[in-house]
Amino acid sequence: MSPADDYTQRLLTHLRLTDLTCQAAKEEALRPVGIPVAHYSVLLVLSAVPGATGAEIARRCGVTPQTVAALLTRLEGNGLVARRPHAVHRSLIECSLTDLGWATFDQADQAIRRVEERLSEALSTDEVAGLTEILSRLRAALDARDPSDATDPAPAAGAPSPRRRKDGT
Repeated sequence: MSPADDYTQRLLTHLRLTDLTCQAAKEEALRPVGIPVAHYSVLLVLSAVPGATGAEIARRCGVTPQTVAALLTRLEGNGLVARRPHAVHRSLIECSLTDLGWATFDQADQAIRRVEERLSEALSTDEVAGLTEILSRLRAALDARDPSDATDPAPAAGAPSPRRRKDGT
């Protein structure tokens, strides 16, 4: 049996299992904080990009604007996020963390950093740097468009691109 025939030896299987394990560890770490991973992801973006719009948060989180709108409504209802019109472009809505949002983010981020430390402890500093580089290259390889498919529009910057087989399906 070739490695291609054994799904347990396929690269995508290993990446998916690692992703599932990381997701479960993040969920467990955030449980005492009382927020799900999706809420933490929005808080993380807003901690780095205060005043981000829902569309920008969606791009950075790799989800749809509709998903972010629902998350922002819940976060705003919980007093973690404030939304206000942009000072110049009134049609844009800026989002920012409230004081409670910052406090919740700080607590959640400490929990997530402990998960990251557990991962880093399994690797040397050079291995962490190498793995980061490898994962970046893998993302770039999947983001690259097939030049033979001229019908596929270029994806927005940072947006995941849909994949099609060469037969068009």
